[in-house]
Amino acid sequence: KTVTKLLAHKFASTMAQKFISTWLRNSLTFGFGHSKQKRPDKKQIKLGIGTAEGIVVDGQVLSGNKDDKTWNNENLELVEDVLSSLHINKDTFCYIADSALFSEENLKKAAQKGITLITRMPDNVTEAKELLQLAVEAFDTLEPLTLTNAKDQVVPYRVRSEIIQYKGYPLACGICYSASMKEQKEKSQQKKIAKEGEELAKKLNPFQKRTFACEEDARLEIQKLSKDIQKLKFHQVQFDIKEVPKRKPGRPAKGKDPQWVYQLVPHITEDEKAITAHLIRECTFILASNRTDFSATQLLQEYKTQSQTEKKFQQLKSPHFVNAMFLDSPQRIEAFAYLMLMVILLLSVAEYVVRREMKKTGEKIVGLGKREVFNPTLFAIYTIFYSVRVNLYEHNGRIERRLAHPLFDNVKTVLKHLGIPEDTFTRGSA
Repeated sequence: KTVTKLLAHKFASTMAQKFISTWLRNSLTFGFGHSKQKRPDKKQIKLGIGTAEGIVVDGQVLSGNKDDKTWNNENLELVEDVLSSLHINKDTFCYIADSALFSEENLKKAAQKGITLITRMPDNVTEAKELLQLAVEAFDTLEPLTLTNAKDQVVPYRVRSEIIQYKGYPLACGICYSASMKEQKEKSQQKKIAKEGEELAKKLNPFQKRTFACEEDARLEIQKLSKDIQKLKFHQVQFDIKEVPKRKPGRPAKGKDPQWVYQLVPHITEDEKAITAHLIRECTFILASNRTDFSATQLLQEYKTQSQTEKKFQQLKSPHFVNAMFLDSPQRIEAFAYLMLMVILLLSVAEYVVRREMKKTGEKIVGLGKREVFNPTLFAIYTIFYSVRVNLYEHNGRIERRLAHPLFDNVKTVLKHLGIPEDTFTRGSA
């Protein structure tokens, strides 16, 4: 329990100092930027957080038009200070982020600072395209791998390790195929196939009625169409040239040979090979690190820890956490945003401690929907306290507190692991 309190105090004090120093150093602007809520008409601010083992160790309030690549580059300057304040060895530390981290400038700065990066390589990078093509051509060489997610579900992957050069920097890359994505990607792919087929049929339909005076003209038209056909992703088109009599209005003259013309007959078929290759690409992503001794398995295991940060963002964006705010100055908005980050920090420490202690004892709590939970989230932890009801009584000029009903076992379990006495809700008087 003593360690728990010291840990919470250590992280809280460090974060408080960092928040205040960052606040004084940065000039925050409320501006228009890429809106993930699809409201480009609204000004916004951004929140950036970093976690270690699920605990928030870094947090910043950013200008609304700050792009992720710029922020990552600036944040690399602060990493050494954070690691030093938390007494973390830089040699064992990995800076993990999504594809916004992947850039020549960030690789250069990481090399200068001696920081290990793990990130996802954007699919539009030439090297990523080559590795995705390798996944298609050598799919059978990808090694099977299974990981367990936060819900204790087994997630199958296939991986392969590669070493490449990017802008002069050697990178360890992991080709990662997610089998669990296949069903979802197949559904979206079928919609794309159907749409392309409809558009293709609509485009070629007029040519079935068009006639050509000679076979050579028909072949020239096929050559023109082939340029558009080469852009097709999921279909193949083959043309037959059919010779048909040219009919004029009215009854044909007797004894006169008909005039012959030529028509195109398109045959549209689905390209199964292209469809399979496209599905593999859609289910595959490329991970990269400037530490070349990492295998694909290690890269994937480390990269998946990023979900801890994503869960904290889900909590920050939840209307159950913070609903509409009515503040009359930018300074108050910024201060309130830092207060939100501080609350998430404390909740993340509580989540870490409760999970750690429950794992030791094998205990469980009953969560929402009366489900048994062995690894509660911070949301599950603080909603447990909604059941606590306290009655206030005035007696001899003093206000006394009494529980409306005894504490539930869930509340007692969480309080015990956090080192908080059960009489906290009733202790003291005013």
